Amino acid sequence: MKIDHEAKTITFRQSWLNNYFNCPEQVRRLMLEPDEDQSSDAAILGTGVHAYAELRLLGEDRVVATAAAFNALDHEFSLPHRIVQMSEDKVYSFIPAMLASFERDLLPQVERGGECEVEFKLLLGEWNGWTIYVSGTIDYVAPSGDLWDWKTAGRKYEKWEKERWAIQPTIYSFAAVTLGKSEYPVRWRYGIVLKSPVKRPETQVVEFYRREGHIEWVTHQIYSILETHRFDIDLQENCGGTLASPLVPWVKNDQHALCSEKWCPFWSTCKGQFVV
Repeated sequence: MKIDHEAKTITFRQSWLNNYFNCPEQVRRLMLEPDEDQSSDAAILGTGVHAYAELRLLGEDRVVATAAAFNALDHEFSLPHRIVQMSEDKVYSFIPAMLASFERDLLPQVERGGECEVEFKLLLGEWNGWTIYVSGTIDYVAPSGDLWDWKTAGRKYEKWEKERWAIQPTIYSFAAVTLGKSEYPVRWRYGIVLKSPVKRPETQVVEFYRREGHIEWVTHQIYSILETHRFDIDLQENCGGTLASPLVPWVKNDQHALCSEKWCPFWSTCKGQFVV
């Protein structure tokens, strides 16, 4: 969530919204301590697969794309990061087999000739004198208008969960339609490579559709966030403070697996104070 008081704009990224609905308090803490917003080893592995996928779809050969994947790992590991699941050595050892599985299993299913890394910042609506935008980057838009997003995961996705709750497909489908690259209903596909040390890790394609009603619902959710924090937004504008007050906590939600010492940098000063 980015607030520009001069322009009177508020911009939401789907990742921020996803984090907010998981736990508003974690989002508040990250606003106050942005240095804690670091990539994990799991996210870094995904960055490598993304780099490979992009170059292969742009027509580069496997050698060039593989080098780009390793360069992406090198860059990400040179930045502050958190080790959550595996060591750096293990990440490097996993990536060749995962790229090979992407090449054999996923790439043949992707319609070529589309656009990679489509960035957008689009008008969503108006609220209380503010202009509201959504922004993001679509991994791949096929010529047919189908959307792809590359993921790495420790286990297979449950299609019904993603189809029912995932925010990313809704906002990205809205962007593709608004940009004239797709039409509703938009076919969305996750192309997933499972993290595994085996010679040929499993892959998965999870496919479903997004329609106008989905973006209408997410818009309704965004306006509910704005109304909830109307006082905070006004206070920040009038007093030059931060939206996330260091004194007033937001809702603390532990009803999901990511509320744990492994995944949340604030665990020890939040739920971890009460439950070991």
